[in-house]
Amino acid sequence: MSSSIRYNMADDHWPDLHEVWPGGSRVMVDLPARPDADGRAGAAFLVERGGDPRISSVEFSGFDIDGLHFVDDGTGVDANPENSYINGKTGIYVASPCDSFRVEGMGMVYLEHGLVARGADALSVHDNFIAECGSCVELRDWGQASKITGNLIGAGYKGRSIYAQRFGGLLVSGNNAPPPAARRACDWTTARAAR
Repeated sequence: MSSSIRYNMADDHWPDLHEVWPGGSRVMVDLPARPDADGRAGAAFLVERGGDPRISSVEFSGFDIDGLHFVDDGTGVDANPENSYINGKTGIYVASPCDSFRVEGMGMVYLEHGLVARGADALSVHDNFIAECGSCVELRDWGQASKITGNLIGAGYKGRSIYAQRFGGLLVSGNNAPPPAARRACDWTTARAAR
C-alpha cells in the first residue's frame, strides 16, 4: 500500500489495512530529518571518490529505498506533515563525476530527493518507480550521453520529476509522470536535451 494513501486515511481504518509494508528488499532511511537544499546530508547511499579516474560501472538494482515520513515544513499550508515532501532524506546521492552509472528496477518513495547525480556521463535511469518524493531525478552540475527512460515517476507539488542542469545528449522517453508532478515534469537549465 502506498504510504501517501495510508497517511491520508483516517487512523481508525488502519487496523483493517493489508500489505502495509509489502516486499522484502527495502532499505528504510531512518535518519533524523535534516532538511537542506542539497540532499547530501540525509543520503541513504552516498557515492563519492576524490581523484582520477572518475567512478565507473556502479549499479543499483532491484530494491526499494523508503524515506518513511515527511516532516512539518513550518509553512502551515498543509495540516498533515506527511504531505510536505520535506525531510532532508535522499535515496542515492552521487557526489563525484561518474561514468556508466545505472539505476534500474528500483523503488524510491517518501524521500525529499530520490536520485541526485553530479557530473554524470553515460547514466542510465530505467524501469524504476520514483514517486511520492519531493524531487525524483536531479542531474546537477553537468552531464552528457545519458537516458531517463521507462520510469513511473512523480514528484510532489514543491519539486520536479526530472531536473537536468547543463546537460548534453539526454534522452528522456517513455516515462509516466502523473499529476501533480506533470505540471513540472521536466526542467532543464542550459541543457541540450533530446525529448
